[in-house]
Amino acid sequence: MATTALSGPESLTQRRLWRWLAVGGLIVFTVIVGFPFIWMLLLSFRNTTEILTAPFGLPIPFRAGNYVTLFTDPQIDFLRYVLNTVIVTGGALLLSTMLSALAGYGFARQRLNFRGRELLFGVMFISIMFPAQISLIAQFQQMVSYRVIPQISIVDGQLQFLGWGPLYNNLLALIILYAATRLPISIFLLRTFYAQIPQDIEDAARIDGCSDWSMFWQVMFPISRPALATIVVFNFIYCWNEFLYAIVMVPTRTSRTLPLAIFNFLGENRSDYALGAASLVASTLPVLVLYLFLSERFIEGMTAGAVRG
Repeated sequence: MATTALSGPESLTQRRLWRWLAVGGLIVFTVIVGFPFIWMLLLSFRNTTEILTAPFGLPIPFRAGNYVTLFTDPQIDFLRYVLNTVIVTGGALLLSTMLSALAGYGFARQRLNFRGRELLFGVMFISIMFPAQISLIAQFQQMVSYRVIPQISIVDGQLQFLGWGPLYNNLLALIILYAATRLPISIFLLRTFYAQIPQDIEDAARIDGCSDWSMFWQVMFPISRPALATIVVFNFIYCWNEFLYAIVMVPTRTSRTLPLAIFNFLGENRSDYALGAASLVASTLPVLVLYLFLSERFIEGMTAGAVRG
């Protein structure tokens, strides 16, 4: 019986050729993707005059003063922006992860079926298709109208309650908006993951005496760690870099986040490209570190359900 499979030296040569082509393609792709970050890193060790004279030049002499100025200059107050971003991102991640895990589990498991569940999920899923700008005016009006922030003043060493202030110009407004914005896609991903968990696991937990609440927290939630890592990475990148809501909802300097701080370095009346590059590098590093720690979980979550036994 004739065979079309290649064997011997010719087959080995073709395999090596394809391997080298794959490696070469990956190297080219890595260089293309990594060049902007490397260029930005080199810019951060030069001054603005050198950058304008030779944008693609090397940092000779090497200048680390941009980072010293960035983190120590009280007029820049970069650490306050970092703290605001950490608070907003952490609060939004915690809120969106908990709510999306509960909702995704409720939408996925047949035992928790209720009337109108698929319609409700469909309406929520359709909201992913609309850009944030459509509802920005309505959200702005809500943040101005909802007065839930206590206003407190210290007079003669005593605290005095002055009433309730609006959510507008408060970090809580960004936490709520970021969490609400990320909920639909997070619920969709977790619903897909929970729907693929075998029913036998749930039945065994029920036999062991687990209630609905303990079954979720003790069984289903730990199983979903790969999917949770995926939405944490996605949502972290969004919340950490979000600009539109931040510039509309928190105009006061003390409440601004990192994207607004970076924007201040490149304005109409002032352009400090060196400090701008240093701030970009400093704001990018947390994202890279998070991905390095969660990369394995991230890949597991992205490929979950791709192969079903």
